[in-house]
Amino acid sequence: MGKMKFFDTNGNNNPDANKVRLYDSGQGYEVECATCHDPYGVMNPDGATFIAGFLRVNDVQSALCLTCHAK
Repeated sequence: MGKMKFFDTNGNNNPDANKVRLYDSGQGYEVECATCHDPYGVMNPDGATFIAGFLRVNDVQSALCLTCHAK
């Protein structure tokens, strides 16, 4: 795996599956498909269900978009 940065929303310093990430392209850190999507699926915080569409963050009220973009 190449270098990446991630939004450490829970402060555990681990790139958990539900964290939005940026990947080093050699030209800087960039958005890729896997920035927002995990092909293996991501568990909801309830630990019982998967987030629809393989999204790393549930997008209720644009939560996924607002990880990186301020209104």
